[in-house]
Amino acid sequence: PAGTRCRLFTRLSPDNKETASFFAQMGFKADDQEELCRFSLPSWPGRTQASCSYNSVSLRSPEEIEAFAARLNQYRFTPLDAAYISQCMNTSHFLAVGFYRGTKPVCEALFAGEGPVVSLASLYVRNDYRRQGMAKAMIGCACDYFKPRGVTVMNTHVYTRNPAQIGLARSARAQRVRVLALLPGMYVQ
Repeated sequence: PAGTRCRLFTRLSPDNKETASFFAQMGFKADDQEELCRFSLPSWPGRTQASCSYNSVSLRSPEEIEAFAARLNQYRFTPLDAAYISQCMNTSHFLAVGFYRGTKPVCEALFAGEGPVVSLASLYVRNDYRRQGMAKAMIGCACDYFKPRGVTVMNTHVYTRNPAQIGLARSARAQRVRVLALLPGMYVQ
């Protein structure tokens, strides 16, 4: 619609100073980046949210895997595909879980890893359920599952323009491991 504002951005290697300089000259602001962060498993309560059930995501068929990927991708910059989810399913620490109201997903997450390290590959909370502690509760439930299995550390990607991700990382006392990508952007109408 007329007057709609959107953000146009590109993804660059953090080492690509020449291209970053070009985009800066074109008016793109260097105000976002994707960071790999790591934190010790927090002791957040693994509790099911009021009026929600906590269940594994059913991934028994290619259609269910595709549907899960589609739900995750509604909230992601970089899409996940069925092949990536299948790869995660082959790790020793795989967990795909969600909070549901009836059969409708409210919050879902994908975790995968080996040894003492698991990655939070993706987590979303539906817009109408945000700011209610769902993400923390979901990570708490996952930690209850992973701790007895010897997992001590969780990795995740954080976008620095995403206040919810920054707040969650801060709550977990996450440390930045490295910058994975620069995401210079500009707003257009």
